[in-house]
Amino acid sequence: MKIPLIILCGIVLFILLEKVFNQISIKSKCKSKTEGTLIGMDDSFMGMGAAPGSSHYYAVYYPIYEYIVDGISYWAQLKKYSRNAATFAKTVSVLYDPEDPEKCFINNTPGHIISRYNKEEYDKNNGGKNLTLDYKWRP
Repeated sequence: MKIPLIILCGIVLFILLEKVFNQISIKSKCKSKTEGTLIGMDDSFMGMGAAPGSSHYYAVYYPIYEYIVDGISYWAQLKKYSRNAATFAKTVSVLYDPEDPEKCFINNTPGHIISRYNKEEYDKNNGGKNLTLDYKWRP
């Protein structure tokens, strides 16, 4: 009975170590730096309590920062959340991989890209009207 438990613990430890080393590897490639601006937040609701009538729900906020590299605007959402939306910095330092700017770290937290678009083209075309086919928008 102890052997399957030991094997299971070993597998879990291996998966955790692999994730840690993967993050370290990605972060080591993020050598370029730019400024990011808080542009919004995604919210979610979390609950506590299992008995009927004893549940309490509260909002949590995930910040979304915009940073620009070579005319391309990236929107990065952090998995770090707060119950108070006012706690997030308005401007931040963004470390990104110059070979792949979608890989980024904001305040030592990896960012998840939720949108990318050509900001120069967007601005040039009256806020997005008549954009060419290479325009990438992923809301």
